[in-house]
Amino acid sequence: MWIEHLARDIGALGQEESTTPERALDQMSRAAAWGVPGCSASLVVLWREVVAPDGTGRHVVSDYGASHSDLSEAFEYQYTTDQGPTVEAVREHWDHVDGLLHAIAYAPESALGGNFLNTGWEDVAKAIHVSGYSLAALTVGMRDLLAKAPEGAGVVSLTFDASVAWPVYDWMGSAKAVLENSARYLARDLGPEGIRVNTISAGPIKSLAGGSIPGFSQIADSWGDNSPLGWDTKDASVVAGPALFLMSPAARAVTGTVMHVDGGYHAMGAPMAPDVQG
Repeated sequence: MWIEHLARDIGALGQEESTTPERALDQMSRAAAWGVPGCSASLVVLWREVVAPDGTGRHVVSDYGASHSDLSEAFEYQYTTDQGPTVEAVREHWDHVDGLLHAIAYAPESALGGNFLNTGWEDVAKAIHVSGYSLAALTVGMRDLLAKAPEGAGVVSLTFDASVAWPVYDWMGSAKAVLENSARYLARDLGPEGIRVNTISAGPIKSLAGGSIPGFSQIADSWGDNSPLGWDTKDASVVAGPALFLMSPAARAVTGTVMHVDGGYHAMGAPMAPDVQG
């Protein structure tokens, strides 16, 4: 099936050691454009406020080189002003949006790695702003285009089970709690417009994002041993497939849900015995 091939193509992109975030974004966009019937993928366009030599302010449009924090600020601006190049660029090409993947997350180094008790509010606020609040900013910014989808639209965000405390995850865990709860409220308020909002709680994947978390291996290395289905930390396609499903009309009755794609890890009450692991 096309969805299985596309999931594997997208999942493989983040595994290339030489890849950059900009190149991965470009490849994912192209993979979606080529792999989904009737889909044409686009890249994010944003603007920044800068000071010109004469002292006046002007907007600079950029499609690459943006950090997750930049993207969050751009979407928030568009949310509060109902204008901006990202939304306008999409409107120039399409009259509606069928699916939207929110994969923006960032926390300063001081907010991770076992430093929970010592992190200052400024860094905590940035983690929550970028990793949690940005979902609402992005979704509401695209609201009118999502509402025009003929078969309803699916918004999907990526989380990491915020119902428990994890080693080294610290304030990013709190930010993900904001993300998951925001998804439920967005599902409540946008459901009447045919817009579904769900999150995927995936097992750990050794990707560009996962590698940026200090002590990430403490979580990832033993995951497969405690998952009934096992877990391959190098296979991101197992996450890409469910994301595509949730954005499709096949999930037309699913909203406000955290879908666990983790090999069954979340359902285990204690480490699995060796004989059960096989």
